[in-house]
Amino acid sequence: MTKIFIALPVKEKIMARTVACIINNISFLNEKGIKNDIYFGEGTLVPRVRTGLLDKFKKEESFTHIVFIDSDQTFDKDYIYKLVSYDKDVVGFPSKIRGGAAYNVYTKKDGDIIYKPSEEKQTTGLTKVDAIGFGMVCIKRDITFFFDKIEMTNSMSEDIYFCFKCKEHNIDIWADWDNIIGHLVTMELK
Repeated sequence: MTKIFIALPVKEKIMARTVACIINNISFLNEKGIKNDIYFGEGTLVPRVRTGLLDKFKKEESFTHIVFIDSDQTFDKDYIYKLVSYDKDVVGFPSKIRGGAAYNVYTKKDGDIIYKPSEEKQTTGLTKVDAIGFGMVCIKRDITFFFDKIEMTNSMSEDIYFCFKCKEHNIDIWADWDNIIGHLVTMELK
């Protein structure tokens, strides 16, 4: 039986539109009879917060999937359902990275371990990728036991490093280019 652990790492705040999207998704999952719970992790170091949420997920053995959602994303009411229904080990939706110049789907640059974001929409449909940002990503329980923590390096953010480690274990990463999620950005006006 599918049971989803919805994980929200929150650094400073969660955007109201993100909360509305999550509520709509939870209602949709409930209508479909899919059990789910939501967990918030707070802290200034997002990799540490993600690791805490992952630890909690691993201890709660009834959950089949963890869905990480960043606190500044927008998405349709059926997006969590879609992620789980793809039945992939790691799958996410692309979004624009801060600044809006590229998508959070990455490819290895010249065979190096440095990942380059996609500057334009690559394709359509569900596609294997080298890495995807964790704006909204679903990970199956089976593969989470390869990881003690979600960490970053000097050259990679924690989400990209996670995908890099998945590749070392022959775990495929997927992106659904037909469903792009929104990325809210805020500016302070003075």
